[in-house]
Amino acid sequence: MIKKYKLKNTEKWMFNEYIGTDPITEKQVVLTRRGFNTKKQAEAALREIKYKFDKGKLKYTTSITYGEAYKMWLPLYKETVKGSSFARTKRDFELHILPVFENLPLSNITPAVCQRFANEIAPKFVRYRELYRKALRVYDYAYKVGFVQIENPFNRVIMPNKKQSKAKVIFLEKKELNLLLETFKKEKNYKWYAFFRLLAYTGIRRGEALALMWSDIDFKKKTISINKTISIDSDNCPCITSTKTSSSNRVIDVDIETLDILKDYARNNKILSIKGFVFPDRNGNFLSLSRPLHNLRKITDKYNFKKVTVHSFRHTHCSLLFDAGWDIKSVQERLGHSEIETTMDIYAHVTKEKKKKNMESFVKFMQAN
Repeated sequence: MIKKYKLKNTEKWMFNEYIGTDPITEKQVVLTRRGFNTKKQAEAALREIKYKFDKGKLKYTTSITYGEAYKMWLPLYKETVKGSSFARTKRDFELHILPVFENLPLSNITPAVCQRFANEIAPKFVRYRELYRKALRVYDYAYKVGFVQIENPFNRVIMPNKKQSKAKVIFLEKKELNLLLETFKKEKNYKWYAFFRLLAYTGIRRGEALALMWSDIDFKKKTISINKTISIDSDNCPCITSTKTSSSNRVIDVDIETLDILKDYARNNKILSIKGFVFPDRNGNFLSLSRPLHNLRKITDKYNFKKVTVHSFRHTHCSLLFDAGWDIKSVQERLGHSEIETTMDIYAHVTKEKKKKNMESFVKFMQAN
């Protein structure tokens, strides 16, 4: 609508007009311009603006909110990550990020707002930096597509310097491992005896073991090909996907005794006649990710063993490789660590724990009669 309005000593013309629908936000765009001396000037300006808008050449500000930008960014992000990563990120946004930013117009998000968010999450979360980086990605997207003209205010904060505590590495000593495996055998739980023996003697991940098929095992060459894993998709359902990283794709040597245990387990349980998974459920499909820990807890609780997780067998294998004299690079390749720092962290922790035990044994020796 074009109309006249009055100032103190004169009259001017203005318009407040719908010029079209934003092709990205699908919102109606209504622009207001003032200060024209004549009606013809206002009409000419309106025609030019509509022409530029139709050609996609018009720059204009929008009141789009962070939540609206998030909804447009999320499907694009989904195409770049595994289902498990997508589900975790979506959960982080819904629980921790959107409650703070969802209804804020992007133009209202300032460095001060971002600093307050960083200060609030730092004491609450171990991985607060990761959470913060997720929040800033939505604003990055909004800037790239032109929703905002100001560069990311999330990049202009001083991150709280909270000391990160690394998760404790839990592993079994050789005697503890042998006793635990023998207990599975004593309980005639051959399936889980074979499963945890495989983990302890190869260091493969839980998901990699559950996705393992007989066709991945070469009994003649005594190798196992690790090329897939069980993961969680974007709908929180288990599925088979590629391995965790490209370096996780590997072929590893396996000792003959472990292979014989797998053969005996397959023969006694008639596994080879089913769909092809080494550790299937009763219908021949892959097992759920929770089943190994459930069966491990049955034994550790019943016999009062050390509380370990399924991942502890991977750490145990790593520890035993170092005990056997393997170098760090060889251990990294066998375990499929993409970064050698991961192997180094385990090595440092294992070495530290063994030094403690050596000191304890020395003190006991000196105190003995």
